[in-house]
Amino acid sequence: MKIVELTENKSASTLMSLLVFLRSRAERSGSKAQISMDALSNMAQSVGIPLNYDSFDALYQSNPNFANLIADYNQDKVILNLPGDKASPTISSKADLDTEPVTKVDKMAKRALRKRT
Repeated sequence: MKIVELTENKSASTLMSLLVFLRSRAERSGSKAQISMDALSNMAQSVGIPLNYDSFDALYQSNPNFANLIADYNQDKVILNLPGDKASPTISSKADLDTEPVTKVDKMAKRALRKRT
């Protein structure tokens, strides 16, 4: 076994422990199970793992155990899986969002404003 492999395994297990900690903290507090990539990078660096989006992506791709902890991620944030979550949260893009409800709410607001004046 090479030193690089040992370092990657140690980094992966340490990052896995950090993600488990964050997931359990979110579960206990009832808050959203997501963290910004910058905050995760800072936390990882404080435990000795140099982490950026590319290295996180490489660790995620190389270790299938991360899929159990992470629902979705991009360059801005990481969304964690909570145990018992029925709907898996994902990061939506503007193309995924439906604009019809927004226009309906706008119409309702304009109608209410006309009734007040």
